[in-house]
Order: sequence, then structure tokens, then C-alpha cells
Amino acid sequence: MRLRLGQVLPALCLGAAFPLLWYAVWQGSRGNDLDMYEHHLLELQQRLLYADKENKKRSHELSSALDEIKNIVARRMNMTKNHTGDLMWKELNLPRKLPMHLTNIYYYLPHLREYEDAIFPNVIFGQQRTGVSLVMGIPTVKREKQNYLLDTLHSLLYQLSEEQKKDCVIIIFVAEVDSEYVKSVAESVKTSFPREVQSGVLEVISPPASYYPDLSNLKKTLGDSEDRVRWRTKQNLDYSFLMLYAQPKGTFYLQLEDDIIAKPDYTESIKSFAAQQSQDWMVLEFSQLGFIGKLFKSEDLPLIVDFFLMFYKDKPIDWLVDHLVWVKVCNPEKDATHCEKEKSKLRIRAKPSLFQHMGIFSSLAGKIQNLKDKDFRINLLHKAHNNPPAKVDTSLKIYQQYTLEKVYKGQDCFWALAPVAGDYIRFTFLNPLEVEKYLFRSGDMEHPGDKLFNTTVEVLPADETLRKELIDNGSKFNYPATKDGYLKIGAFENGTAEGSIDQAIGRIKAIRLSVSSDSPVWAILSEITKMHFQWDWLCLGVLIISSVTAGMENEENLDADVEVENFDKQSQEADVDRDKSSLEVVYQTPKPTGEVYFTETFDEGLSGWVLSVTLKEDMDDNVAKYDGRWEVEELKENAMPGDRGLVLKSVAKYHAISAMLTKAFVFDDKPLIVQYEVNFQKGIDCGGAYIKLLSSSSDLNLEYFFDKTPYTIMFGPDKCGEDYKLHFIFRHKNPKTGEYDEKHAERPDVDLKKFYLDKKTHLYTLVLKPDDTFEILIDQTVVSKGSLLENMIPPVNPSKEIEDPTDKKPDDWDERPKIPDPNAVKPDDWDEDEPAKIEDPDAVKPEGWLDDEPQYVPDPNAKKPKDWDEEMDGEWEAPQIRNAKCETAPGCGEWVRPMKSNPKYKGKWKAPMIDNPNYQGIWSPRKIPNPDYFEDLHPFKMTAVSAIGLELWSMTSDIYFDNFIICSEKEVADRWAADSWGLKKLVASANEPGMFSQLVTAAEEHPWLWVLYILTLALPVGLTVLFCWPGKKSDEYIDFKKPDVSKQITKGKLKETEEFEDDELEEEKEKEDTDEDERREMEETKRELKKDNTKKMGREAPVSEGGSGEDTYDDEEESGVPDEEENEVPDRSQEGDRSNKSDSEDEKKEADEGMGDRPLKSVRKRRVRKD
Repeated sequence: MRLRLGQVLPALCLGAAFPLLWYAVWQGSRGNDLDMYEHHLLELQQRLLYADKENKKRSHELSSALDEIKNIVARRMNMTKNHTGDLMWKELNLPRKLPMHLTNIYYYLPHLREYEDAIFPNVIFGQQRTGVSLVMGIPTVKREKQNYLLDTLHSLLYQLSEEQKKDCVIIIFVAEVDSEYVKSVAESVKTSFPREVQSGVLEVISPPASYYPDLSNLKKTLGDSEDRVRWRTKQNLDYSFLMLYAQPKGTFYLQLEDDIIAKPDYTESIKSFAAQQSQDWMVLEFSQLGFIGKLFKSEDLPLIVDFFLMFYKDKPIDWLVDHLVWVKVCNPEKDATHCEKEKSKLRIRAKPSLFQHMGIFSSLAGKIQNLKDKDFRINLLHKAHNNPPAKVDTSLKIYQQYTLEKVYKGQDCFWALAPVAGDYIRFTFLNPLEVEKYLFRSGDMEHPGDKLFNTTVEVLPADETLRKELIDNGSKFNYPATKDGYLKIGAFENGTAEGSIDQAIGRIKAIRLSVSSDSPVWAILSEITKMHFQWDWLCLGVLIISSVTAGMENEENLDADVEVENFDKQSQEADVDRDKSSLEVVYQTPKPTGEVYFTETFDEGLSGWVLSVTLKEDMDDNVAKYDGRWEVEELKENAMPGDRGLVLKSVAKYHAISAMLTKAFVFDDKPLIVQYEVNFQKGIDCGGAYIKLLSSSSDLNLEYFFDKTPYTIMFGPDKCGEDYKLHFIFRHKNPKTGEYDEKHAERPDVDLKKFYLDKKTHLYTLVLKPDDTFEILIDQTVVSKGSLLENMIPPVNPSKEIEDPTDKKPDDWDERPKIPDPNAVKPDDWDEDEPAKIEDPDAVKPEGWLDDEPQYVPDPNAKKPKDWDEEMDGEWEAPQIRNAKCETAPGCGEWVRPMKSNPKYKGKWKAPMIDNPNYQGIWSPRKIPNPDYFEDLHPFKMTAVSAIGLELWSMTSDIYFDNFIICSEKEVADRWAADSWGLKKLVASANEPGMFSQLVTAAEEHPWLWVLYILTLALPVGLTVLFCWPGKKSDEYIDFKKPDVSKQITKGKLKETEEFEDDELEEEKEKEDTDEDERREMEETKRELKKDNTKKMGREAPVSEGGSGEDTYDDEEESGVPDEEENEVPDRSQEGDRSNKSDSEDEKKEADEGMGDRPLKSVRKRRVRKD
């Protein structure tokens, strides 16, 4: 169809106009976007210009502040050069405008807006040294019992050389606002270390009182007490103040505490370790304890302080350091292992530790902390020297094997008890020496406070004439003389004795250290050196100590990483080796049959149980973590498929896990029954398996369950060493004071050892009744029971009367049953000065003694370990071995005459003891009514419980827990036990090995049992062979027995039986008669032999019917006692007839045998034989 031209042209125009219109609209919108972008760019440019301007302004302010500090330091240095007198207290004229990068402090401490100068120290004591490599900060506060600051400074400065002192500064921050106390600390520092204060090594500062905010209403966190929260909050503020002050002074900042000791060359070790690290580290740790030995870069301190102040009320300082590192490197989307790995790049631990904690009394009032760094390897406290020949002796009591001779030879230390007045240490030279100077130093790096007090240095001239003159006329020198000829040349001052000796004295025979009064502390004599002789030096290290142990544990710390895993997954994947049960038992998870408050079988995992994330109190944070690992798994032996339990897996770590009860138990009118199973699968060395029923409280948080969490009842087994316990403890509330006291049940009167060591599952049950009685059962057998009122220690109710604390013993009260006899007099010949031991003058050095050979020599085959680090471990030395040349010789080294007992020694004379005529007995104060007395007749009504927890530590792993139940009905608990523990017991009994298997197993563990088994079997066999095997008879014995067999059976045995029925007198009489009969019959026999000498030789007389005499002997020898009993007859006449007949036959037989070559035998014996 044709279109008209008028219609086509408008259509074409519209088609062409539409694209043009669209393009125009697009260009318009693009123009608007360009305008918007241009506007944003201009605004951003203005902001950058403003930021650059502000940055320049801040840089200018910082430069001004630094210039003013430099001017102040220069003025101070000029003052030091011009004035060398005593340093005075001065206030530092620091710029009072806070640097811009610290303006956030006003947000965290808003009270400082009113006290702008409170961030600057108002007291400075020192030379304001800057530009050093290492700044050490030591905060110190007032302690209740003992202050360790001076000992700490002694240890730190004692290890520094003069060059090292020039490159460091130690800042002592007295974190107290008591001006008198601050001044006393500063004065004590200046008195003890005047050189260090004057040179600028030491500075003392304190904060203004306005620096601290109000700490009276702090929120309690982490389960800490109000005092502890206040203490740790102030501590965070103290560290922050000290770091801000120290930041511009040096390159590195080392955080220390005021109760530590340091290793030698600790500064060089720190610098060397820091140089080995990359530039990304944030903190280097040279001690594992608390906030000791933590090294920071000074440039990082503002950031660190900012973080500390952000959370200063919430957590302890060492936790905040760990959190800061976590924030910097940990990725929340990655696991804990990745986080720890990244943290280890910023927080690096150096080993061995360079600092050791030595304080006992914490700065927190009432807190005792015996913390020791196990990585701090103690240094050798004695040195080996080539000393001249001398005899050494002392009056001090030697401790164990640490003798004075060993330290003189450089073999070991000398240990002894604390010195008292009259004690001495003496060195007697075998060849007198000319001594020019002497130096004795007491105390050492670990115990700098253990010094010698009131001790003099004395020398004994070798010239006997001079000694006699000193004794008779006194000293002509400037030294006082003693009664025994010694000259007092010096004394110990502040633990050191040093000086020169007048050469007019001549040669010295002996040097003696004499104690003039009892020492208030133990003492360490650590150095005797720089003693100049004409021909040699004497160097000696001596240690006198008895209150500290010989060494410290040198073992590595256990890994402190948290070992909590996914329990269900890990339990399913665990490959546990176990023997299959020989008895097929189908296990089903037990179900309670009545009302219960809590049940747990662990068959479904750890649903509802909470792991603790807090720390144990009064311990180092790295050790105090509850990072012990728990798992849910089956028993290793006698397991039933599907039956799982909670298993403690870690060794030497703290474990804490808890769960809420289904409903709280209120102690009212229902009994409380607590029951659960325990299996020590590896036995138990030291550890517990008890549970705690936690007290109901509105602020109970199971994530912070730890050893101080309030509990109502603690129950279960515990063992350490040979002490086997079964705890039942409840916390009783004092109705008068509201305080809680622990009440312990008396020990069960049964042997608990078998339950802890047999590696079987045992059932522990506690029953508390409303009538205030209790029962404790093991395996459903009562092992202990009693009353809460009568069988608890200490008793629930206190005594009605107590001893009067105001009553004092009269001054004239005499409690001595014996007293020294006042009339006794010491004998004139009693010499108290004679020594107990003297040299043996008759002793002779054995031939072949090798004087020049040492007893021990370095091992030539020893090699330095590859991992030996001389910077950290010291110079390597080969171990000592016995000298091979000494094996064949009688001895090596210098020969010294042996000592023998002095026959003249009597010791100190004491008067004999006699009965005290004034003895009045032992005094005791009078009794008064107890003001704290109360009477609680129903202690069963305890604090309600709402949770159960296990807070344990063990040296043995794989402790198995299962089938917890808390209820009020004994039938419910018994039914629960039958469905759970009863099946375990059945399977264990079925798998119990036989007797033979048990014996073999025992012998495998103790091989010596095989010897016992063999002896046990061989003994009865040997005895049977010995007594039952027929023995061989000699011909002579048989011939002797042949003619007398019948008589022995018929008459001798009967005679013996009769004689046993008579008393001893009759036996003696019968014996005499028997002897007389024998003599008569012997004579008759001889006469008959003469008459019958014509008869044939060898004729045998019949002794029984039907057999020869030999046969009869053999038969009767074998028949024994039964044949004898057959010959016995009750009728005496018959016995007599038979005896006469036997006698006649015997005589006949003897006559026949008498013609042979055999010797004449006795034909009748009637001796009474006795067993």
C-alpha cells in the first residue's frame, strides 16, 4: 500500500530526532556528574591541606618541646660540672603543654582536664640523662612487710661495667603520693648508690596526687576482690605514667619490677637478641613471669600506653599486652593456631631468662607469691682458683657435703648455718706470705641482702716473737690486737671488707674472719680476691647459706597454649586401643527413674558444659591459665560400645569445666545425694578427681569459674605422694559475722590405696541428710559416716570458752623443770680451747702420691653441642672426668695430713642439770567466755547450689569421669548406678585374667618374681624327694640291726610309749635301770658265747615266721610305726611274756653271730628317745 509523501517525511524526521534527543539528555546528565566529582575533589583537597597544616603545627610543637628538653638537659649538665656537692630535690621545668599524640589521655582520664600538669612528674632526682640505648623502668610502692628495691638495684648495677652504665638509665618510679615516703626512698637510693646518682645512671620520680582518678567505686571483674581490682587498676596507671616519662630518653625501654635479680651481662644479651630480630617485633620477653623483663621500642610506647589507658580498669597489664598483639595481627576469620603463629612474630620469647623474681610479699596487701622463672638458669656461685697451699677450717656448722676444702679447691661451694658470735673462718698458709691488700665481698647476685654483719678481718703474723709481744704488751701497730695474737686490720661495711695491710707486720701466717655478734640474716661470703702477695695471689669463693636450696629446677616450662578442641569431633576420630570384652553387654544410656537435679552421661558429648577462660590466683599468668585439655571418649580397658565419659588429658596443667544444674538444690527437708564414677586409667601420682557444687549467686558466670569461685560442697578422691584422701568439705556460714569457713570431714578409717591404683572404675557417693548426718560410700559400701555437728574439723560450733588473750604469764613464773647447778665449778684442767680435730703427726704421705696431677681433668673426647649459644649459655667447657693417672696411684693433688680426734678435746664446759626447786609447771592463761561463740544446731541448711564444676590439677593424665547424678532419693541413685556402673563392673569381672595370667603379668612388671615362683615350686618337690625317697643302708648298719629288730619293735617301742606317759623323774629312774640291765645282759651274753663256741659260725636265728632276719628287717624298716602299733598290747602280762621270749631269741642269735668276724654289738637298748 502506497504511503503518501506527507506522511513519510514527518515519520523520518521524528526517527532522526529521537537519537539526537537521547544524546542531548545523556550529555546533560554527564555534565552534572562531572560537576559533582569536581566538587568532591575540591573538598578533599581542602581537607588534605588542612591536615598538612595541622601536621606541621603538631611537628612544630613537638620540636619545640624537644628543644626545650635539650636546653634543660644542657643546663643540668652544666650544673653538674660546676657543682659536685650533694644533689638537691628540684622540680623539672618541663613544657606543660601535652604533645598532640597524647591528647587521648583526657578521654580515658577525664579528671586530668582540671589538672593539666598531672601527667608530668612533680619530683625528679637525678641528672636527666637522654640519648641512651636502654632505659629501664622500675615502679615501686610501699609494702607491708619487706621492700626489695635496694636489693634489686644492687643486682642490676652489680652486673654493669662502667661503659654499660654510660649507655643506660634506670628510672625508679615511686608510685606513692606520700611525700615523706617518696623522700625516704630517694634518700636511701642516694645513700646506697651515690656514684650512680651523681653520674645520672639512677633517677627517682613520683607522680602528682592529682594523676590518679577516684578508685573507690571500681566495677569488680574477672572474679577479683575489690582490693585486687583497685590494686591492678592503679598498677596499669603506674606503668603508663612511667612509660610516658621514659619514652624520649632512649632507643629501647625495658620494663622491670622492684623485686628481681639479673644475670651477668644482661644488657649486652638484650642488645644482641634485639639485633637478631626483624624490625616488626613489638615486645621481646626476657622473663616468663608477669611484666618482668619486657622490652619495647621507645617509638611504640605512645601507642602501647594509649591501649593500656583504654582498658586500664578491665584487665591486668600483662593481659593487655597480649590483647594488643592480638588486635594487631590476628584475623577473626582464621583459627587460633594461625593467630598464635602471627602473635609469636611480634611477641618473642628469649631463653634462658635474664631476670628472676625473688620477692615473697606482694605489693598487694596480704598476698604471698613464691613465683620462680624455671628458665632462669642459676649461675655458678663459686669460682675455681689456683690457691696457694693452706689449711682451712671454720667453726660454722657445715651443711651437707659442702665443705670449706671443696670451695678452696674450686670444686664446690661451702654451705653452713647462720653465723653467731664467736664463729670464724680461717685460712692458715702452709708457707707464710707477705700480703699487701685484701678484698672480701659478701652477698651474691641472687641473695644480695645476705651479707656479713659485725665481722672483722684479722691476720696472724708469722713472727712468733711479734705474736708473743702482741699477746703480752698489746699492738704497736695501728691495728688492735686480740688475746691470741691476731691483728684486726678491717671490718665488713655494707657487706664488703677491703683495705691494705701495713708491710711492717711482715709475713702473714693466717687470715681469719671473726663474727662478733649474732647475724640477723643468713650470710653469703662470695668473693675473696685481689689479695696481693709477694709471689702469688689468693682467690677464693666461699658460700655460706642454709635457708635456700642448692639449686633451682632447670626444666623447660610446659606449653601454655590452650588445648581445647572440638570434643565431639575429636572423640569420634580418636583411635583408642582397647581390648574387646569377652562378655557381650548391650549398653544403653541410663535414664533417671525419679526426681533429679542433675544427670550427665557424656554419651552425647559436652552439651551444656562450659570451659573456664580465667586465670588461677596468686600465680604467674602463663602458668595460671586453665588450659588443660578435656576429651569425651570411651574407657581404654573394659569399654562398652557407646559408653563414653569425660577424660582429663593434660599433665601438670590446670583444668576447669562446669555446668548448671537442671534446677537448684535448696537444703530444706530433703536429703542430698551426689554420685559419680572415677577411673584412674593410668593410676595416680599426684592429682585430684573431686567435684564442687557451686553456690547459687546472681553473678555466677561459669566462664570465670576458678579456684576462688564460692562453692558449698567439695567431694571426691585426691592423692599426692602417699597421702590418699577422700574429701568431703562444706562451707559453713558464720551466723554472727556472715563469713564462710571450710569444714572437713574426718578421714575414713579404711585403706583407700586400692581404689586409686587398681585402674578400675569406682563409684563415689555422698549422702547428706536433714538430720545433720552424712554417709560416704565407695562402690555402694559405706566407708565413712558421722554427724555434721560432731565429726567435722574444725567443729561447726566454736568452744564456749577460750584462753584470755590479755592474761599474761607472771614475770617470776618458772617453767624450767631442770636448771644448771649453780654450785658446780668448772674443773681446773678443763680446756675449752682445744679443737675437736687435730692433724695426725704420725701420718706419712704414701709412696707414689702424684702431687702435680689433678684428680679431675677435662674430657678430651667431649665436643661442644651444636646448639650451644655462648652468648646465652656462656663459654662452653668440657665436662670433668677422673684423671687416668690417678687410677694406679694412691692419690693425686696436694697431700694434706689427715685429721684425727683430739684426745685433749672436751668441748665447752656446762654445769650439770639439777631439779629446779622453784619449778611451777607449765603456765596457761585463764579461760574466759568466747565472744565469738554461736550455736548452729542445723548445719545441713547450707547455701543452695546451682552448678557443678571440676577444677583440677594432676600429674597423671586420662582420669575418667562418668555418670553424674544429683538427687534426693537413694533408690533413684541406686537404680542409676545399676544401669551404668553395674554394667562396667560386670564387664570388668568377665575380663578379669585368671590366676596364672595375673602371676605372669606381675612377673613381667617385676622380673625378680620369677625367682620366687621357682623357689616356691622347687621347695615342696625337694622336700618330698629328701624325706620320701628310700635311702641306701650300709652293710654294717644292716648287720647291726638284724639281731635286734624284734626286740626294738616289741619291747623298745612299747617301752618308749610308756616312758612318754611318765614324768621326767620317772624317765630318769628308768634310764638308770636300763643302763644296769644292759650291763648285766652283756655279761650273760659273754658267758653264753664261751659255752656255745662249738656251734657253727654264721648261724642265723629266726626272728619271725616265714622269713629270714634280713627280710624281716627290710619289711619292718618300710612298715615303720604301723607295725609297731600292731605289736602293742594293752595287757601288761602279755607284754612281759612277749618281751621275755624276744629276749631269749635275741640271746640265741647273738651267740650264733658272735663267732663271726663282726664286732660285738649291743643286744638290748632301752634308752628313751625324745623328739
